[in-house]
Amino acid sequence: NTVFVLASQSLNKLSEIITSNAEINKRFKYIGWVNTKIVVNIIDLYFDSYPRGSCNTIFEAIQAGVPIIMTDTELNRESSALIYLRGASGGKEVDGIMNTYPDQIRECKKILGDAVYRAKLIERQNLLLKKLMGQHALFAKDYLQYFLDTKLSIQ
Repeated sequence: NTVFVLASQSLNKLSEIITSNAEINKRFKYIGWVNTKIVVNIIDLYFDSYPRGSCNTIFEAIQAGVPIIMTDTELNRESSALIYLRGASGGKEVDGIMNTYPDQIRECKKILGDAVYRAKLIERQNLLLKKLMGQHALFAKDYLQYFLDTKLSIQ
């Protein structure tokens, strides 16, 4: 009964490969660009984008009581919620951050199949978010720096 919702401006090549299989495609729904503040309130699990994850959407999901899964990648260590969650944890491991795709799949199955585990995960992730609240971090600064580093210009 699981459905995977892909929400983005466009599908990347990996997504197109995954959804080209007719049997698997039945479980995937591409819905385009969405208002994440609304969508996070109706999903069971937020599986962050890869290889560069989100920042505000992760926090919106946690605040909505939705567990999050994200990947520890070099790009996420540059600009995503990863660096803030790790900072709030005092350098400890952060629940929901995985190093490999198989680890993420196992974690997803555990979250979706075990209501007690899910509730505890949400509680731990929410504690990290509460530690961040009231701080004056400039989340957008990370993204801005990424674009400045790539030397893009606005015309």
